[in-house]
Amino acid sequence: MRQTFVIEGRFPSLNEFYRMREHEQGRVKRECDDLVAWSAKAAHVMPYSVPIRYHILWVEPNRRRDLDNIAFGKKFIQDGLVKARVLKNDTRHEIVGFSDEFAYDSQNPRIVVTLEEA
Repeated sequence: MRQTFVIEGRFPSLNEFYRMREHEQGRVKRECDDLVAWSAKAAHVMPYSVPIRYHILWVEPNRRRDLDNIAFGKKFIQDGLVKARVLKNDTRHEIVGFSDEFAYDSQNPRIVVTLEEA
């Protein structure tokens, strides 16, 4: 089973996250996790009972942020999928791999997540 959903906008980069105070990091983490969970539910993503791998297309508005700082958002995606009950957990038993790709669209930054059975 292959499923795709879109998260509108973008997450903070790793550098931006590290510059936040601890209580602000917690708030931003919850907001990002919730956004992923809401996006998955809105797209009617069905739960997986088998291991998955996933692909993320990070669509940024420009080329200013380093790719590794952008891809830090994987943690939000994995935790949000658990929160949405698409995955039971985000361990190696449930997620066996992932890949990243990057594109640019100044008018419509977004994150496109494609999940598939391993």
